[in-house]
Amino acid sequence: MRPHKDSSASVPDTLAASSTPVFYGWWIVGATMLSLIVGIGPIIGLTFGVFLKPLIEEFGWSRGQAAQGVSLALLGFALTQPLIGRLIGRYGAKRIILSSAFFFGLGLLCFSFLVAGLGSFYTCAITIGVMASGTSPLPYGTIIARWFVRRRGLALSLALSGLGIGGIMLPLLTSSTIAARGWRAAFVLLGALVLGIILPVVGLLVRETPEEMGLLPDGHAPGDHGPAGPLSASAGCSLAEARNTTTFWAMALGFLLLTAAVQGCVVHLAPLLTDRGFSLTRAAAMVSLLSVGFLPGMLSSGYLVDRLSAPSVAAGFFSIAIAGFALLWQADSGHGVALAAVLLGVGMGAMVQLIPALVGWCFGLRAFSEIYGMLMAAFGLGTVMGPLLVGWLFDMSGSYHLVPELCVVATLLATGLIASLRKHTAPSLDLT
Repeated sequence: MRPHKDSSASVPDTLAASSTPVFYGWWIVGATMLSLIVGIGPIIGLTFGVFLKPLIEEFGWSRGQAAQGVSLALLGFALTQPLIGRLIGRYGAKRIILSSAFFFGLGLLCFSFLVAGLGSFYTCAITIGVMASGTSPLPYGTIIARWFVRRRGLALSLALSGLGIGGIMLPLLTSSTIAARGWRAAFVLLGALVLGIILPVVGLLVRETPEEMGLLPDGHAPGDHGPAGPLSASAGCSLAEARNTTTFWAMALGFLLLTAAVQGCVVHLAPLLTDRGFSLTRAAAMVSLLSVGFLPGMLSSGYLVDRLSAPSVAAGFFSIAIAGFALLWQADSGHGVALAAVLLGVGMGAMVQLIPALVGWCFGLRAFSEIYGMLMAAFGLGTVMGPLLVGWLFDMSGSYHLVPELCVVATLLATGLIASLRKHTAPSLDLT
């Protein structure tokens, strides 16, 4: 269902559409990039690991107990993604983003004084994960998919690069704040950033569809469909049709395995490196190197997916992640760990961008947000399982020595599943 036009639009949309040399869709891309810097991915997925040791030192928890808080936050995120997809179809992505950002920022502010023990930590973590679920790439990717067709891969990669920028900036900013003022002040800072960036940027700049501004996707004027012919958001599979394909379940399992491997490594990378003798600041810098690779991985995969088969592009970039895990397994120097982090970041950046690209390639736009939401749930469950499994392995063995080996195996399986995907975009196809 296409969302209703946003009645709160206050800019002269017709003038913007007709007289500016830059297609307004690129302004949507810029607004998305800026907002995702402080979304759930960089804050919970990449920065929460920096909080683990300070929390352990203050409360005396085990490594596994602390990591379970991250997993609970990601579980709250994962369980709500199918609901977010349906709410987007009913109310529009912009409303979901704004309401989620408000409660996410407020939750981070409250986190600083509500956490007094393990029970309150777990309660706050899962609540924040639920509240933050509308700041994931799902609603933003749905909007971008409506604004672009021919250059959708590039637009998605540029927009979602905000995840990588946030991943570079926030772990370093957070570790510095923790060192200077403590972990509670760092949560206050993160909450203020969410409220101060997402609410004004999305509220003022984002429009749900190009039709709201008198345009069609890619900047065509009404009646001018370009060389590709008329564009229809109704083409493709329904959610029920998609779920009846092996492609849907292969994609879901592939992303579950891949994200479990990547997120398990990312959340535990800082404590893993401090166990190897790195200082907390140096370990945080290595975590930031994940995002140094994240950006070129996302941008280059977005460029290639507009020109090549999306599953082939995905399999190639996931092979780079395999190389990163293998190097982390063997590396015993700072340079080796740095290279491993960059390679993992390349694979991780491609993975995030390729989820919406693969949904559009395999199933079309007819039920894009609903299908994307279901697959983001698999993605989210992987982010939950990975840190939990790695924390459990550490508590059982007293080290992380098995982690890179298991990550290599999981990523190999995921790569094979993604390479097997095929298109199901015609509504009349027999999908059984």
